Formats: sequence, C-alpha cells, structure tokens
Amino acid sequence: MTIYRKDTSGRFVPFEETPFPDLERVLEDWIESNPHVLLDGEQIAIIGRQPRSEFGKYLDLLGVDESGACVVIELKRGETPRDVVAQTLEYAAWVDS
Repeated sequence: MTIYRKDTSGRFVPFEETPFPDLERVLEDWIESNPHVLLDGEQIAIIGRQPRSEFGKYLDLLGVDESGACVVIELKRGETPRDVVAQTLEYAAWVDS
C-alpha cells in the first residue's frame, strides 16, 4: 500500500520506500515491552522470546494472560498462507502440552 505526503506545493506525493532489515526484531522488542496492546488492554506476561518448540521451530514470543492461558505471538508479513496457519496450530499444540 502506498503512503502519501503533501509536498510544499500542496500536492500528494508517495513516500519513497525505505528498507527496514530488522523489522521483526524491532516489532518483537516493542511487543515485549508493550504486550498489553495485543488483547485490548489485557495484561500479558511475556515468558519467552524465540523459545524452541519440540518441532524444532522457534516462536517469536510466548506469554501468559491474566487467566493463565498461554498466548503465542507469531509475526508474519503480508497474507497468511495455509502453512503459516499450520505452524501456528503446531505451536498451540506444543504450548498446550
């Protein structure tokens, strides 16, 4: 999606794309510091960052909500293909066990 700004003459011009190579790390840092933004203000205690599952894959963040339920936080860009949904289900099964 293109984002625009107004130039000095009042015309809308697109912002130039800027590479952001550490986006996932920056987002993880921010979410780890502000987990309350994820569930409409509900407090989440982050208990793991990049924990390795029994399937040999790494979750982005793992937390626990106020009721004691586990919260799996997995960051992805763009649309969510079926394999990402399967990956998330694997994580949920691992956390549940």
